[in-house]
Amino acid sequence: MYARWWSRKFARTVAAALAIALSGCAHATARPEHVTQARPARKPPPPVEVARARPPEVPPPAAPTRPAATRPDDGPLTAKIDASTPAARSAALRLTEEARQRLAAGDTNRAIELLERAVTVDARLPYPYYFLAKAHADAGHAALAHRFCDRAAQKVANEPYWRSRVDELRGKLLADEGKTAEADAAYRRALDAWPGNRAAAEALTAAPQRGKESP
Repeated sequence: MYARWWSRKFARTVAAALAIALSGCAHATARPEHVTQARPARKPPPPVEVARARPPEVPPPAAPTRPAATRPDDGPLTAKIDASTPAARSAALRLTEEARQRLAAGDTNRAIELLERAVTVDARLPYPYYFLAKAHADAGHAALAHRFCDRAAQKVANEPYWRSRVDELRGKLLADEGKTAEADAAYRRALDAWPGNRAAAEALTAAPQRGKESP
């Protein structure tokens, strides 16, 4: 009886040992699970720059054209004096008109003296500068004539008749210096300001003939 009990116990012990051994083998032979490594996320491609259409360039506005004179303003300068004219302006106009007459009579030196007085009395009056340019041109003082032409052109910018007279005189000075192209441009400006400027028109008509005669 004792032998039977021992036999059973031994059998159970062996069975338990066998079970443990088989369990260990199963764990040893089991394949490890495959771990999938996560791939790094791809960077998004840079945005594609789409060329923007440029708006059409708008040309700058054209410079306003100056109105041309419709009639000559060659009457006596004293006619510009009225009851509202300041005393200094009236005196300067009278001096300028007297100088104009002296200049027409050939008394250039006296005309220059009167015109310089007019400028001293009223430096803003434009007409003495033009007649000073003309007087110095008649006296052969080309540099002074050009200088007073520049001053006169600034003063008479809004008076197309007198602007035409200034450009006509400038054209004559340039023509005398042999600067034909510049002289013709000045004569054209004179006609643009006052189409009735006969002296400028005749000078332009004679320009091609002068070119043929020059060596």
